Amino acid sequence: VAAMHYPVWRRSWKGIVATHVLDMIGTPKTWVDTFYPTTLKRGGWQMWMAEARGKLLGMTLFGPDLSNPKHIQIDALYILDDNQRHGIGAMLLNKVLRTYPDNDIILWCADKNQKARNFYEKHGFELDERTYVWKPLPGVTVPH
Repeated sequence: VAAMHYPVWRRSWKGIVATHVLDMIGTPKTWVDTFYPTTLKRGGWQMWMAEARGKLLGMTLFGPDLSNPKHIQIDALYILDDNQRHGIGAMLLNKVLRTYPDNDIILWCADKNQKARNFYEKHGFELDERTYVWKPLPGVTVPH
């Protein structure tokens, strides 16, 4: 999963977070050894993948929000570039919505990630008054 997720994740931050900062945040090995296991050990968290003919096309990672378990947080939803705009992202998003039909779904999208914002707004998500500032490293802030 990390072999697909990591490069797509990096490209999604192009122009938002400097490449050298992304280099310091982690590697696919770190995600496999630490990030995925830690996240998936949280109660109710799941990872779902979309594949065709043995090729991973996309993934989503979601579960109860740590600050309010009645809210479901989408931590990741990434689709290989060549497979975007074919309904795969919508299919994975619908999996999240069907898994937790009675919960509010939240996600944090970088202010400057217009492509992702357009996707989520197309699927009924709306901005609310909440904000979040991601601080991946000391001195680095990314408004969401």
